[in-house]
Amino acid sequence: VIEHGGLSRSQQTTQSFWDHVQYNPAFQQSVAEAFIATVVIVNIAMIGISCDVGIGWSGWTILDGVFAVIFSCECAVKVYMQGWWEFARGRDWVWNIFEGVLAAFALFELV
Repeated sequence: VIEHGGLSRSQQTTQSFWDHVQYNPAFQQSVAEAFIATVVIVNIAMIGISCDVGIGWSGWTILDGVFAVIFSCECAVKVYMQGWWEFARGRDWVWNIFEGVLAAFALFELV
């Protein structure tokens, strides 16, 4: 069934969804926050499992590196999106600096 603009209803719905995602910063932020929250939960579970079950397995170091890179990228994206001044002096400056220090320690731990 062809409708307005030569697109079917499902194509219009898909297109409007991606337009919504592309042009809605609040939606993008909520998706990013949900992703990071999931990564944090998985990291917590991994830490618990590594302390209890897999002691001595060398794969934990690789997984630690993956999490360190993800958290460091999150901080880098925040600095890029907010600008250094807003990141370090804005409304959430304490939390941003705390996250940055944790990411730096995570990277330092790998070296």
